[in-house]
Amino acid sequence: MTNFQAGTELARSERIDFRLVANEEQAAAAPEGKQVVRVGEQHQGQIDLPDEFARIGGLRLNYGVAFHTPPPFPVLTWLWNSVKVAFSSAFLILGLATISAYAFARMRFNHKTTILRGMLILQMFPPFLALVALYNLFDRLGDYVPWLGIDTHGAYILAMVGGISLMIWMIIGYFSTIDVSLEEAAAMDGATPWQTFYRILLPLSVPILAVVFIISFINAINEFALASALLRSTDKLTLAVGSTNYFHPQNTLWGNYAAAAVLSGLPITVVFLIMQRFLVSGLTAGGVKG
Repeated sequence: MTNFQAGTELARSERIDFRLVANEEQAAAAPEGKQVVRVGEQHQGQIDLPDEFARIGGLRLNYGVAFHTPPPFPVLTWLWNSVKVAFSSAFLILGLATISAYAFARMRFNHKTTILRGMLILQMFPPFLALVALYNLFDRLGDYVPWLGIDTHGAYILAMVGGISLMIWMIIGYFSTIDVSLEEAAAMDGATPWQTFYRILLPLSVPILAVVFIISFINAINEFALASALLRSTDKLTLAVGSTNYFHPQNTLWGNYAAAAVLSGLPITVVFLIMQRFLVSGLTAGGVKG
């Protein structure tokens, strides 16, 4: 009988029970009768068994403890990165979209309709189509502007601001419902176009501005594709990307992943609770003189 045949007979008659250990202290604490398997850092929690083990009939392993516990991940850092990126991109989108929408809604210039239709058509294409182009763009841009290169939050925020077309259309639609006579009356009283925009149009547009901010914030904090392509370092990841580290080939840490999912929902809840009062206010603010 060969050694392989003997091992096969042993596997058919006995149950192999083992425990993974990372140091001598854990090996000494292992119960009697349990096989101890020493894993080093280079294994990353994986055990490479010979192919013969897969051909041994009746082999049963105790997988109850057969996974490597990952190091503590910087979950709070990921949460802070998500909140920082979401707030920054939401404020930039809100400011740029509001100014652009005012120009399209109140000013006259050539090819205005063509530009608006082009922006609407661009929104029909998914952002995945631009991933390779954006990566190459920021890779080259990082050579000249380091804070806009790959693995920087500046590049990720700028990429998120690129989805501004939908927000411009939303604000234009709301601006069109505001009576132009209010602005004309302010102009007759000597108000400049900037004063008319700041003191008349913006107070009346608070509900739609709150909606744009909330949508932009939610999109940024839950975004995955761009973040996974542009961010590399562990301390630069957002929570949406970093939480995928809880998925292992040997075991999925569902408890940790669920906790990270709850954390990602907290900023959205707080922002909505703060902004909801603006959704129903501002409808008549600034509509009367004085």
